[in-house]
Amino acid sequence: MVVTPHTKDHHSAYLAGKSYCLFTAKPAMSWIIDSGATDHITPHLHLFQSFIPVSRPCFITLPNGKNVQVQNIGTVALNTNIMLQDVLHVPKFHFNLLSASKLAKHLSSNVVFTPTCCSLQDHLRNNQLVLGNETAGMYLVDVA
Repeated sequence: MVVTPHTKDHHSAYLAGKSYCLFTAKPAMSWIIDSGATDHITPHLHLFQSFIPVSRPCFITLPNGKNVQVQNIGTVALNTNIMLQDVLHVPKFHFNLLSASKLAKHLSSNVVFTPTCCSLQDHLRNNQLVLGNETAGMYLVDVA
């Protein structure tokens, strides 16, 4: 997925791969962990703790080539330990997408993918937190 911004102060997002037919099997409130995504994206406004409308038009290009507009940007609680900052609200996007690189930077942690799970490694506190599990070739964070 590619963003086509209209200003230089924009947010951009890229979706690694174009095979999105597998996404139909995921639970509704799961987040897909994507190592190629540059931003967190969700279509669900009710997940936001706070948000502001995007003041200048900003679009993302879906894997099918269709451009859709980013409506809001804000904060989402992934769980009790992790608050996602600068999440893009894109109503016409059909999935919750979690940017591995943005999460690693925000939490000053390493994101590690293994054959069975994805975890965060915090070297300052010397601990590891399993973020999500591998399911049908995707790493999913399940939230209630």
